[in-house]
Amino acid sequence: MRDREDQRMGGDSQDEAVSMPALLAKWRDRTQVDTLSEAVPQHLWKKGRLTQAAMAHLLEISDRHYRRLENGTASDVGVRVIERAVEVLDLKSAEEAALYRWCGHRPPVRPRQYHADPRIPEQLITMLHSVGHGAYWSDSTYSVLVANARARWHWPWMQREDANIMRELLRPADGSQGRAQCVDWERRWAPHLVAHLRRGAVAEPEHACLQGLVADVREHALVRRIWDRDERGDLVHHAYGTIRPMTGMTLFGADAVVEVAIEALVPPSRPDLRLVLGIPVGVPEPPPAGPPPPPMHRTDRPRRGRRGAAGR
Repeated sequence: MRDREDQRMGGDSQDEAVSMPALLAKWRDRTQVDTLSEAVPQHLWKKGRLTQAAMAHLLEISDRHYRRLENGTASDVGVRVIERAVEVLDLKSAEEAALYRWCGHRPPVRPRQYHADPRIPEQLITMLHSVGHGAYWSDSTYSVLVANARARWHWPWMQREDANIMRELLRPADGSQGRAQCVDWERRWAPHLVAHLRRGAVAEPEHACLQGLVADVREHALVRRIWDRDERGDLVHHAYGTIRPMTGMTLFGADAVVEVAIEALVPPSRPDLRLVLGIPVGVPEPPPAGPPPPPMHRTDRPRRGRRGAAGR
């Protein structure tokens, strides 16, 4: 039994300075009494800071139980106690997750947070233009926020103000320059895109912009057939890490078919953004020269909304 408690609560081998008990004490010490939403009896705090007795009072547990929690000898710490500790100490998401795991519980799954500011930080723009392949920044609704010069050459339709990956690649071929570039679309492209979008539709029912995007692309009969007749019902977290054939990439010659690896990077500071790269496989990528070709005229436009915001 003791071995199990040692494993869960950190054991005796961990450096005390980096242990969870030490962190818990620091989190308590940094919490000012006057920032709390509820009153704490004055005799339970000292110099405006919480004592162990004050924490026990706020968590509605005994002083002894809280002392055991802070020295790493407590067992069977309930979720309710953890939830209250997170609230009282105003823990960040990483701190909350660490406390749950240390107490032997799985951290709760929180709804994804979308950044309120849709602007892309300047350093991420600089990063985009330093990439030696076609690349673009996209948001949670697959809108193209900004593309580098190679991407604008390879995929001229990305220059449109309302460019959206899913709408462009899942619309009928006679109305989409992007869809026309996808070789073997029904086998090599559509299943990946549909599985990716289906996962978003199921996982984020409150994301209005994403749900509107799903409704838009499902208006097209072929997309709807692929979506509804998929016997596997695949859901994937993303459609990246795959290699797919493309044509019409002007730098390679308009009729050349090029296998392109689709990859993506997500900055931890802005998880609502993704840097998507199209990396030609097995062939050198010519540098762009001059301005990119303009996008072709599009014959049908989406009826719902404009570029998806980074937030809900």
